[in-house]
Amino acid sequence: LAQRHGFTRCAGRLFATSFVTSGFDEFVQLLEDYLPEKSRVRLHSYPAKLTRKLLDQLDLSQKLKTREVDICPQDPTHLLTALQLDQQNVYWGVYTESEYRQYI
Repeated sequence: LAQRHGFTRCAGRLFATSFVTSGFDEFVQLLEDYLPEKSRVRLHSYPAKLTRKLLDQLDLSQKLKTREVDICPQDPTHLLTALQLDQQNVYWGVYTESEYRQYI
């Protein structure tokens, strides 16, 4: 699971991922525990349907509110990448700015 996978879109964006989970619900449960406390997280995801669904779910998460995790596009401490190519697996990763610049 810790092996990085890279995916590119026609727009030239690279989606680097470190984890694969089976299904959206398992992904959200793992993510709630994985995101660092008091972090500001920027989201890069594909497709747009996944982005909307994920943002809605994260906004409702009491766990993230308790841990003071903020999902925001400006001044992030971490980048969350998520990709769902089918209805089964979600490929995802969470990176600090320095990790993102160094490895991706």
